[in-house]
Amino acid sequence: AVFVEMCHLQVTVLDRKGYDALFALFKDGDQIRFPGATREFISACLRPWAKKEPSADLKSFLMEELKAFFGDPRIHRAKWFGADAPDIKIILRWLAQEQLQLFLDVVDKTAVDRMWSYRRAFWDAYFDADVITEAWVAFGPDALFEYGLLYPDKKQKGEREFGKLSGASRDQSVLLMKMGDHTIAEWSHN
Repeated sequence: AVFVEMCHLQVTVLDRKGYDALFALFKDGDQIRFPGATREFISACLRPWAKKEPSADLKSFLMEELKAFFGDPRIHRAKWFGADAPDIKIILRWLAQEQLQLFLDVVDKTAVDRMWSYRRAFWDAYFDADVITEAWVAFGPDALFEYGLLYPDKKQKGEREFGKLSGASRDQSVLLMKMGDHTIAEWSHN
């Protein structure tokens, strides 16, 4: 009960020190200390950011810590069971932004400028207008090589935040985006 109350108070703190304290209480090594308070914990981490954005560092910290405990909500939906829909919507938006930027950054290195500068502006505008709610990236071999050059730390650690595209030409990659009831596929080199 005390931990649940702390979660409710966290909504007013909104800084890294407060989140560090909350995570220190919530986790016991790699285990969750208060599994009955998972919904309140997730809400304390995400609900304050429904109408504003945290700093890039705080957002990165929250995403990494939440994914470490509950997995990616797009893949491990069962681990997020019980979390409130508005909270899941927030982390899905953050993940969509991360995927969109990843796709555009990598494809910028492999695609023709005359095409991608306009496409980047187009998709960024759609994201900023809250039209894109989820996004997934699948890179072809050329883009995988560029990813390794752009993000050597992640490649070295074996982190993968995208799918591998097969059955297409080497230079193609795809960004799958959910917009309302529709899923849109944006292909590079199309």
